[in-house]
Amino acid sequence: MKLILVGVRGSGKTTVGSMAAEEIGAGFIDMDTEIEAVAGNKISDIFAGTGGESKFRSLESLVLLRIADMNPPEKDLIISTGGGIVIERRNRKILRRMGHVVWLQVSADQAVSRTAGSDRPSLTGLYPLDEAKKMISSRWNLYESIADSVVVTDARTIQDVCNEIVTIWHELNPAEFKSGR
Repeated sequence: MKLILVGVRGSGKTTVGSMAAEEIGAGFIDMDTEIEAVAGNKISDIFAGTGGESKFRSLESLVLLRIADMNPPEKDLIISTGGGIVIERRNRKILRRMGHVVWLQVSADQAVSRTAGSDRPSLTGLYPLDEAKKMISSRWNLYESIADSVVVTDARTIQDVCNEIVTIWHELNPAEFKSGR
């Protein structure tokens, strides 16, 4: 089974995804790490270089296709996507087909607090809080359209959010849970 985490930057996809995968015994893929490996460059450098965001979005779609095709359906996997993965319609179709999509919801204040000091580039040139608000409002309907489950992450510990992801996993795989896996 594949569990795909979506949400804006700072929602906790990578942190919670890696923890939950470890607890469950599933594989974990961070799409941002995969994109950097394919590009041979950091995401901030991809955005700053020739092609900018459009080059990044093309790489993101390519990596998503590779992930969708690389694992047999029986492979247990948690995937942490980039915040903008939902922008492209084809990506949303692929995500829905790949597995169970979990939207990690976060407020703009929390997202900014969690990403302070990050080397991630601004996507809008706005102040961080204004950018987070814009990203949340412009992508809300897109996340909502593909989410099978929604987990609100505000005012919760990483472990608490991880526990909810693990619970979702076990609800989707009751036989595994009963067998003690």
